[in-house]
Amino acid sequence: FHLQDVGFGSSPNHVEVLLHNRLNQQIVRYYALQPEGWSLVKTTALKATTDSLRDLSQMQKLDRSTWKVYVRQSLNDPPMLWVTSPNGKTQKVWNPNPEFRHLRFGHASLYRWKDNTGRSWSAILVKPVGYVPGKRYPLVLQMYGYVDHQFITDGLYPIAFAARELASEGFMVLQIRKQPDTDSELDPKIALDGYRSAVANLASAGLADPKRVGVVGYSLTCWY
Repeated sequence: FHLQDVGFGSSPNHVEVLLHNRLNQQIVRYYALQPEGWSLVKTTALKATTDSLRDLSQMQKLDRSTWKVYVRQSLNDPPMLWVTSPNGKTQKVWNPNPEFRHLRFGHASLYRWKDNTGRSWSAILVKPVGYVPGKRYPLVLQMYGYVDHQFITDGLYPIAFAARELASEGFMVLQIRKQPDTDSELDPKIALDGYRSAVANLASAGLADPKRVGVVGYSLTCWY
């Protein structure tokens, strides 16, 4: 995430920081001044984009007096349309994928690890449908990125990835978020460290078979 705006909150002892990333996602981090220094109080993900904290404040004031229609979803919960009335009552109004109730999906979760250089990595790990603890599964690394808190289907772009489809056929899938580009020959080496360490970590945890690993690149990560 990159800094977009910063300002005081309800008092000089409270600071709000607006951040954004390349996927057009935004979060606000709230800090409070404690005797030992500034402390992070909470982090909120924004459902709608804004240009500044002032605009966000106006949006929040408007939200309290109007109806809100929004999409609710998570890594494992398909998107559905919900509405909240001014009195705070919420109700589901549309399920665009009713057929999903007849399908089984592999469980997805956030997975974090560090490579041998200490660099931090993250990915979405999708386990096979009918996952059996203790069994080692063939692993597919999908290389580019993911969207936080969004129901994962293919992985990121359907023209390149097939996370849930592979999981339904007995594969374990790791949808990896790539490191920021250095625009140099270092990028493939950095990526390779991350991919190899991911395989090693999943193998040591008894989840993946290190002798059966496939990779799928997309755009720049095809170079890696």
